[in-house]
Order: sequence, then structure tokens, then C-alpha cells
Amino acid sequence: MVEYAAIALVLVAALFTPADIFHGQTGAAFMADMIKAFFRNLTHYISLP
Repeated sequence: MVEYAAIALVLVAALFTPADIFHGQTGAAFMADMIKAFFRNLTHYISLP
């Protein structure tokens, strides 16, 4: 149960972090860009022979 609370706390902190830390992006936009980059790289590696 403590693990879920810790993960939720980290997620909330990342989403509501000021834009100054992430080079002018909000925490939510920065996380969305990181997830997009992860899946873009993942699909690239999967498509390799």
C-alpha cells in the first residue's frame, strides 16, 4: 500500500512541477514528450530485422 502512495505522490509532483525546471514545459507536457519518445524508439527497435 505504501508503494502505491509513493508512486502517486511522485506522479502528482511531476505533473504539477513548475515549468522552469523542464525548459519552459509543464511537467505533464514533459512527461507526455518522454512517453512519445519512448514509444517512438520502441517501435523503431521492434521494426529492425
